Amino acid sequence: MTFEELIAHPTKGGEEAIALAKIIYNYSQDCLMAHSIRAFQQHILEKYHAHYDIVILKRKGLFTITGKKSTLNFFSTGVFVLVDADEPHDQQRACIAHEIYHLILAAKYISGNDDDQHKLMKKLPSCREVEDICDVFANDLCTLHHKFYESDEAVKKGIFHNLPIYSLPKTSPKSYQVPL
Repeated sequence: MTFEELIAHPTKGGEEAIALAKIIYNYSQDCLMAHSIRAFQQHILEKYHAHYDIVILKRKGLFTITGKKSTLNFFSTGVFVLVDADEPHDQQRACIAHEIYHLILAAKYISGNDDDQHKLMKKLPSCREVEDICDVFANDLCTLHHKFYESDEAVKKGIFHNLPIYSLPKTSPKSYQVPL
C-alpha cells in the first residue's frame, strides 16, 4: 500500500497495520534477550561511542558442527550470534548472554573499520577462565531476568494499561486531525 492509498483508504490501512502488528508480535516471541542486546548496544554507545549491530541466528545442529552451543561471527558493522536451535529456549537465552559478555570484553576494540573482525579475533581472549567468566555473567543476567518475570509488580510495568492508544487526537473512527 502506498502512502497515498493509506491516506485515501484509512480503514484498509488500519487492516494492514493490524496484520503487520500480528506478524511483528509473532517475531517478537522468538527474539531472545532483545532487551539485553539493546542494553549492550547502549552500553558501548555511551562508553565507547560506537554502534554495533547484533543479529541472532538460530542454526539447527550448531553444536554437532562446531562443538559449541553458540558462537560469534563478525562482520564490518556488527556480529552474528549463532545459537543452536536444538537447545531449549532458556539455554538459547543463556548462550546469547554468554556471547554478550565476550562482546563486552572486546568492545573497546570495535571501531567500525573493515579489519575489525581480524583485530577483534586476535584481541578477544579465549581460554577456560574467560569462558567461565562469560558463564558467570550469563548466569547472573539470566537470574536477573528470571527474578523480573517472577515479580508480578515488575511484569505489570510492561502491561499496556490504557489501550487503545492514539498518537493524535481522534476526531472520528476513520480520520485523524493534526493539531496546528
